[in-house]
Amino acid sequence: MALNFVVSLAGAMVIVNTVVLVKGQFGLTDQHTAMAFAAFGGGSMLAALTLPALLKRWQDRRVMLTGAGILISGMLLAIAVDSLEWLIPVWALLGIGSSTVQTPVGRLLIKSSIGVDRPALFAAQ
Repeated sequence: MALNFVVSLAGAMVIVNTVVLVKGQFGLTDQHTAMAFAAFGGGSMLAALTLPALLKRWQDRRVMLTGAGILISGMLLAIAVDSLEWLIPVWALLGIGSSTVQTPVGRLLIKSSIGVDRPALFAAQ
């Protein structure tokens, strides 16, 4: 539950603050806004593509907690962002952390339930 809160907080921060930072604070264009969103998505995809190999060596919980640490670090770094050049790597870091927390959730739900309960469990998730 706490991990979901961290992921939701980071996601909301990216969605709400990207336009405010890029267009309002930095005075840049829609293309720059798209670049910032692409950085978040690219980081998320990078993590999702590397997670299968990582999950063969690490336990799901360890991976997810590492992702939460990445998210928290990224949110702290975001406080100091003052240009697009800094925003893009921080947003990519947040994408990596977000995907690292969210991707193993399905595996944990399967391990934590029996077959008849899974449809309701996945629907609730």
